[in-house]
Parts: sequence; structure tokens; C-alpha cells
Amino acid sequence: MDVALEQGLAVNQFKASPSWMKGFMKRWGLAIRAKTRSGQANLADGEKALAEFKTSIRKVIKDNRIVEVFNADQTGINYEYLPKQTMDKKGAKTVWIKASGHDKDRGTAMLLADSKGTKYPPFLVLKSKASTIKAVVQENLTQRHGFGRQVWNEIEDLEANFPLQIYGNPSAWWNAGISYRFLDFHFGHRRGQAVDLVLLLWDDFSAHFTDEVVERAKDLQCQIIDPGTALVDHTQQDPEDSSGDDVLQDLCDTGVFEALDPEDDVSLTLA
Repeated sequence: MDVALEQGLAVNQFKASPSWMKGFMKRWGLAIRAKTRSGQANLADGEKALAEFKTSIRKVIKDNRIVEVFNADQTGINYEYLPKQTMDKKGAKTVWIKASGHDKDRGTAMLLADSKGTKYPPFLVLKSKASTIKAVVQENLTQRHGFGRQVWNEIEDLEANFPLQIYGNPSAWWNAGISYRFLDFHFGHRRGQAVDLVLLLWDDFSAHFTDEVVERAKDLQCQIIDPGTALVDHTQQDPEDSSGDDVLQDLCDTGVFEALDPEDDVSLTLA
């Protein structure tokens, strides 16, 4: 269609129907080419891992009288997304795609939702150049989320107009300091309050489980656990107490386990 428009044809003059496309590709020996990189976990192993995970979470909820469950997931955000498919000669070993050269540049996003289906403001980590002056670096970290004065003005406008928090560092990677801020932002209102314990499922990453981060979570009455390994902090409760059943059902109903579907491309290791 783009070529037709460049040649001066109007939209209603050239439709590029599926049958026309099929004939065109056949005449010129073309095929739809796609970059493939995928894997599939063993179905039986996936079902077993999912069952074990549900059992372990049920125990944590009951033993600790958890009233609400949160799930945080870290993911990369690419600045440029290349098309997954293109048209090229059949059998060609190399297929070229036009790009700006920034397809590997990315930021980091931390997403959070709870067992009631509520989605919370995401945390974004973008790449920012660090000052060569140590005092300025410290000031940027403590007062401007890691950004310099000029950039911070734009970041403040974004945070004021959109439900998100934006941080910056030279690598655009998540770190323990941002984990600390993440807990304070979402759970800080619980500090010093007589509130029930909540559970935060957080994937296994060193910056999520430093001593300072774990201690802050305890202070906020927030139980953090890596779904794939062992419980970080555990207090015993009457095993006959079934107060966590409703929470677990909410957890299942709202799709917190969805990422652990045995048919998804995942591989799990449970302690």
C-alpha cells in the first residue's frame, strides 16, 4: 500500500486484497519471513510446578493471615519495536529490515497489581547521564529520582499528569534503592499502623531482596516472597485457620497465576 501511494494511486484504486497478495508473492517467489526464537516448557512439569506453587502460596496465606496479595513484575520496555514479519525472497539466509539502530535500547518497568484486580501506578527506570560531581550525583538521587535539574522539570510534569513514577540511572536498570522507593510509594501508608499483613510476590532478583529492602518490607507489614524459591520471612500461625481461603480464591480468579500457565513459555524452579 505504501508503494502504491508513492506511485500516486488513491486508496480506493488499489486494495491489495489477500488473493492479490497471494498471487503477487507466488509470481515473484516471495514469502513471509519471521524471526523465530521460542521455547516450550514440558507440559507435565509445568502442571506440577503450578500445583506446588499454589500449595505453597496457600500455606503462606493461611499461616500468616494474609488479607491481600500483590504481584509485582519487572519487564523491559524497548524504545523501538521492529516488525515480527516481513516479505522477502524464499530461502534467503539473511533478511534485512530497516531500523533506526536503537532496537536494543530499553528502559525498565515494574508493574504492580493486587488480588482484587486493581492495577497500580508503574515505576519506570530510564537511562540518564550521571554528573561528574559526586555531590550533584547524591543530590539528584535524593531529590530528583536520579535526574539532573533540567530533565527533572520534564519528569515532574509527566508524573503530575500521568499515574507513574520515573527514575533514572546510567544503565536504566532496577536497583535496591529503587526497590526501597517502590515499597515506600505503594505501601508507605502502612508504616506504624495496626494493619493486617499483605503478601507481595516479587520475582527473584538481588535488588528485590537486599537486607535493607527486606527490613523495610517488614516495617510496612508487607510479606515479600519470590514465587520460584523459598519464603524470605515467615511467622507461624494456627494451621487450622482458613482465613486465607478467600484471598487465595481472589488470587486465582484475577489471574495472578496466569503467568504460570503450564502452556506458557516459562520454566520454573521451586524450592
